[in-house]
Amino acid sequence: MERLRLCWLRQHRSCSRAASLARAAAVVALRQPTLPSNPLIKALFSFQVWVSNTKITKCAEMLAGKAHIPLLTMIPTASRLSTYSMAIMDGKRTRITKEDLCDHDWEFRFTIAAPEYWRNLDPSWKHTGPPMRRYFHPDGYHSADPHDAVWGGHECTYTIITSFAGDGQIRDHYVRINRWPPMKVSRKEDWSWELSNHLYRYNSVPDGNKGCTGPLFPVW
Repeated sequence: MERLRLCWLRQHRSCSRAASLARAAAVVALRQPTLPSNPLIKALFSFQVWVSNTKITKCAEMLAGKAHIPLLTMIPTASRLSTYSMAIMDGKRTRITKEDLCDHDWEFRFTIAAPEYWRNLDPSWKHTGPPMRRYFHPDGYHSADPHDAVWGGHECTYTIITSFAGDGQIRDHYVRINRWPPMKVSRKEDWSWELSNHLYRYNSVPDGNKGCTGPLFPVW
């Protein structure tokens, strides 16, 4: 046990010294725009650059293949470590906001439990075309593409319902359109959203070239 304790102390001191060296290199870099000639300072500077590039690489690896990149990763005053941590927490967030709804296009599909009449109007069920699209607007309006066979041109509004228990934990959270069955909110591994009930489901379309989306501030 004593040997393990000594080993831990050595590793801790090494990490602390490495962090101190990195800070020293950062100071040198700020004071001297060109690469320093002193071998020791040059090594410190290179170490700082390696640490910085490693963080950038880790963040890029994490975001690769994600359907949505959180907008809060663009906060200019946040450190790379805090940006990395906030991105992970936001990717696991299941409390949806109006920004999440409005920033994305949504694919609409019926489930097997829906009546056959409605499923026959769904081109993705008949394999005659892509899923239908739905859109959420900041004013609470909900719309579809023109000539959508299911839509029918009726007026639609949406509401996000969130209730809390006595300890502040979320007890119930769902999205409801008009007075139709509520849709529970879930998140997939690629950070995309799904709204679903027993009759139909909505899936957020990957952002592509849209850029970062969602709320600017953390919503855990």
